Amino acid sequence: MTSGESSLSSQQRRLVIGVAIVMACSVAAAATYNFVVDPITLDLEATKDQKAALRQLPSIGTLLVVFLVGAWGPRFGMKRVIWISAIIMMIGYAIVLVAPVIHIVTLGMLLSSVGKQGIQVVAISLIAVRLIKDKDRATGFAVAGMAVPAVFVVLPLLANMLLDA
Repeated sequence: MTSGESSLSSQQRRLVIGVAIVMACSVAAAATYNFVVDPITLDLEATKDQKAALRQLPSIGTLLVVFLVGAWGPRFGMKRVIWISAIIMMIGYAIVLVAPVIHIVTLGMLLSSVGKQGIQVVAISLIAVRLIKDKDRATGFAVAGMAVPAVFVVLPLLANMLLDA
């Protein structure tokens, strides 16, 4: 095997591709976050402090969930925790969608942030747990790591085009 060939088995390749897709999907809303927050805060007449709180929620959500989900993945099953986190994220965004006041938007954004971080922590830990060889693990992390910046390059451009249309 030459140095350019992958040593990943087909099952490991599917895992890495799946983790990259899950990571990309989990950050899709975050990539367009700045385009959405300003119109929401204007429509709901949010104060300066409320706007600042909305911008800080992703960090708060991370702090709330990162340690819990890291322990829950192996205990309850990685796929189950990813699904539960995805459902929490979708519920959070659904709450934001129908929120009549900024306080409800804040709750929805917090839930979506918690769900998003849960997905990411467990998805990355799947690579760490399932890919044993250092080279395979490096490949897995590299592929998953490329998915997130790609989303942050493409989706803001698309969001801006949609808003300008």
